[in-house]
Amino acid sequence: MTGMIDGLGYEELGQAGSQVGNLFMTGSICTDSFVSGLNLFAAGSVVATKVVASVISGNTLLLAGSIVTPASIFNTAGSPYLQGDIMQFAAETAISGGMWTTVSGAAGGASLRARAAAASTQAPIGVAVASVASGATVNVLARGLCFLTAEGTINNGTSIMMGAGAALNTVAAVGAGSAPRGVALAGAGSEGKALVYLW
Repeated sequence: MTGMIDGLGYEELGQAGSQVGNLFMTGSICTDSFVSGLNLFAAGSVVATKVVASVISGNTLLLAGSIVTPASIFNTAGSPYLQGDIMQFAAETAISGGMWTTVSGAAGGASLRARAAAASTQAPIGVAVASVASGATVNVLARGLCFLTAEGTINNGTSIMMGAGAALNTVAAVGAGSAPRGVALAGAGSEGKALVYLW
């Protein structure tokens, strides 16, 4: 057969080794063995104990186990940096991308606004993903990966906090009495770019 169109299921594929050129089904494929082919397209989900393919693509990949690959994993939708827990606020003032931010407003959050955090703020909410004008919506990375300018030498694995730099986009090693805002995964020399994980 070169093709099979079935809206009922089961009965026409009841024997082992059934093969077709193209299979179009409005229901589900259920098997206690395996399904193989050059291309497998599913409008819903593919649920299996093992998936072997040269390319797996989709909007969402949910795994209960592990990804095992002899090659590399690429994210073609964008950089893994500045991805994570992102909050949105109206900007109280102009904010440059990479600046540490904090919020202001009345209790209850009705007038909550984001603004650049003052130097050495102990608990900034995160880092602005991109530059915005006053009144625009700013995306703030609260937890995730980003590059920030090192204030002094920062070693790999060092706990970091917001620095005192005038540009409000620096990180420094956590000092006595200060709480960490993240960790340097890849450190840097003074004025270099450190890869940090914010938490």
